[in-house]
Amino acid sequence: MTERHPQPDDDIGIEEAFRTIAHQLPSSSPPVGFSRRVMTAVRRAPLPAGRQKLRSPSHAIITSLAGGAAAAGVLTIGWVTGLLQTVIAEIFLVAVQAGVLAIRSVGFVLDLWRFIDRVARVLTTVLSSPEMLSVVGGAAVLSVLSLAALTHLVSSSQPVTQRESMKW
Repeated sequence: MTERHPQPDDDIGIEEAFRTIAHQLPSSSPPVGFSRRVMTAVRRAPLPAGRQKLRSPSHAIITSLAGGAAAAGVLTIGWVTGLLQTVIAEIFLVAVQAGVLAIRSVGFVLDLWRFIDRVARVLTTVLSSPEMLSVVGGAAVLSVLSLAALTHLVSSSQPVTQRESMKW
């Protein structure tokens, strides 16, 4: 089964169809109170068989007040029994421990940056002398040459078939 991928011509046709639909839509917003009048008319209209009446806005207010009262009752019972106090104390303890850990982490990072700064200053001072710069340069050249020699030695000691299979 092959999937059909949209072609650029299809995209242009789709965009033109959307533009046509968008130009046919009214550009002005509905008059003030339009949605209120529509909802009032919908609530007053007789319902067809099998349809239920829309909820009134006061039903949501009553439900939210009842839910809030139930939550307040549960919280009060939890507070009186001491269960909620323990949970709140543990949450507060975790928050304080996280803050202490964050402060320690910031302090460690600052100490690390100070150490890096000191090391960089020492290296800059040492390497600014021509003698030390030549020593470090010579050591770098010797390191590169020894690495190249080691690579050549390892690659020449392997059988030809294994060397060819290791090529990228």
